[in-house]
Amino acid sequence: MLKNKAFEGALETIKGIVGKEHFYDSYEERLCYSYDATLEEAIPDAIVFPGSAEEIALIMKTANEYKMPVIPRGAGTGLSGGSVPVKNGLVLNLCRLNRILEINQKDYYAVVESGVSVRLRAIGPCPSSTGLDAQPKREIANRSSADRIGNPGVAGKAASHLLPSLRLSLIHI
Repeated sequence: MLKNKAFEGALETIKGIVGKEHFYDSYEERLCYSYDATLEEAIPDAIVFPGSAEEIALIMKTANEYKMPVIPRGAGTGLSGGSVPVKNGLVLNLCRLNRILEINQKDYYAVVESGVSVRLRAIGPCPSSTGLDAQPKREIANRSSADRIGNPGVAGKAASHLLPSLRLSLIHI
């Protein structure tokens, strides 16, 4: 599948933002990011791996100028098609945002970047009286966009207790 020529300028700018080592655009690489655990599939124009909120803001500003679709992606294991790119778009892979910023064992919370994949058991045991679930298994980035959790241990339970706060990177357009 050919890439959309209208986005060539945007893709070159974005490559300059993250560096060529964090920018994939070969057919084989694009094919690897064209699906998740569903049967849906669409090949993106490129995959980018930002390393900071500032890079994400610049990428989004550039994509907006070119009206280029951007699909955020964690591990790509979703069962809803949420990380499947749209035709001629950019996959924004969040795996480089993988720092654990704070672990508060007293109050049972962690402050992490969106690419962190954790088991909250690493924080310590959560007493059952807290109502906290200590077993989220998929990346937290996917939790922020989901209404429900696919984890069999908490099926049908609202995810709000797993993501009490979210930092947004806003850009002026």
